[in-house]
Amino acid sequence: MIGIISSEPEARSETRLDLRLKLIKTRKAGDKDWLSLERPIDIKLNVNWPYEPEKQPVCAKIADSDAYGYEIETRGVFEKTEGAKNPGGFDYESFLLSEGYTAAVKIFDRNSKNDFVNIVAEKRGSPLVEAALIAKKSSLKTLKRTVPPPESFFISGATFGTRFSIKKQEYNGKLIEDAFRYSGVGHVLAVSGLHVSVVSLLLYSLFKMTRIHPKHFTPVLIILLFCFAFLTGARPSSLRATIMNSLVLIMFVYGGGG
Repeated sequence: MIGIISSEPEARSETRLDLRLKLIKTRKAGDKDWLSLERPIDIKLNVNWPYEPEKQPVCAKIADSDAYGYEIETRGVFEKTEGAKNPGGFDYESFLLSEGYTAAVKIFDRNSKNDFVNIVAEKRGSPLVEAALIAKKSSLKTLKRTVPPPESFFISGATFGTRFSIKKQEYNGKLIEDAFRYSGVGHVLAVSGLHVSVVSLLLYSLFKMTRIHPKHFTPVLIILLFCFAFLTGARPSSLRATIMNSLVLIMFVYGGGG
């Protein structure tokens, strides 16, 4: 299959990577000719590579945020998705649909001597997202220089959604990752609509403390919210939440509630 990486690569571990791939061409195993899709579809690509990174140098390259927009060729197996097995359980199929994915593809080749992911062309993506990813990378570097660990690991994970930053990091002799997992609050390390709402409420409260009328500071607050979404990589979930929070603020403040 051939597709374009259409969002920031998300490293799950040292050997696992999640990609949003806009599929444009495909073919079955053994076929020589490519079949071009009339309408590209988004698929969730789960890339798993060997524990010896030097055997798969391309995987390390596409794990970087600079890979956004790259056109790649790979091979994999479409995963069979199922709904929740128990009432109230996790519904993977609904999750994929809610995120705009048509299907999920798993790639795993531990014994391959050759790269099973090839970069066809190092293209660029949306200028807005490209600028957002550059700003995010710069902000993370500044954070690491100014805030000592382990605090910098937590801040980068909770604010920018870089969950991989706390991997194998310890605090008082215990893994930070395990502390979040066992306490059931690991979701705070993934930027979502909840984070945008919390930031919105926090900024609104801080502005209210200055005794400035909400009608005067709300435009500034909305700009700050979009800056936050921008720094987190301009992810669709963050942008949707930012737009909704902005609309709520406008209705609340200028509709008579503020």
